Amino acid sequence: MNERYIRTPGRKKSGVKTPEYAAFCAAIQACGNPNNPRYQDFGAKGISVDLTFEELLADAGRKPTEDHYLAQIDPKENFAVGNVIWITRVQRIGRGGRYISARKCVCHPERPHFAHGMCNACWSRDTYRHRSKKEIKSDQKKQHTRWLKIKKDPVQLAAKKKRDKAARERIKNDPVRHAVHCAKKNAWNRARRKKIKKDLAKLKVYRANQARWNTKHRAKKRKKNGG
Repeated sequence: MNERYIRTPGRKKSGVKTPEYAAFCAAIQACGNPNNPRYQDFGAKGISVDLTFEELLADAGRKPTEDHYLAQIDPKENFAVGNVIWITRVQRIGRGGRYISARKCVCHPERPHFAHGMCNACWSRDTYRHRSKKEIKSDQKKQHTRWLKIKKDPVQLAAKKKRDKAARERIKNDPVRHAVHCAKKNAWNRARRKKIKKDLAKLKVYRANQARWNTKHRAKKRKKNGG
């Protein structure tokens, strides 16, 4: 079995990187590439990678979950045999050390990575900024149609509920992501309350104008009928 790549259909070459090999490559870039955003935390401080990928697998093993990151046991020493470990973001915050993530947001480092070095919000903003309203509505319609298909299929619906539950548990167990999620939820609630208040004000003005028009129309009708 190839420990570095996963064969995927549609790929001419070996495939996509395994999570362990992606983290290993990210560590090499952080220690040896001055253009890397993490170089100032690793390479600029004299930290280097002194082990091979096979030695990393033999020493630290496979990546336990997608929420684990590659780090040193002693943050001041190099990535070497006996000094590598997989840690979570909570453990990293508690020990005050640094970690290597193969997927890190450049825009908002505290948020989970989505695509092209950006979080979900920034990627959506940059993607939809240059698109017409017709294209955006077409995508929204496709998403709605896909959701209707999932609702009709009990197997897909159960799988989606299971994925959503697992995602909620990951957010709940991660204090950083939980804080970001709560902030988004509060902002959405504030925007919703503001919109409801605005709509009620518009409705009040509309009803006042309607009542004024009805009164004026009735007066004209009485005058026309000689009443």
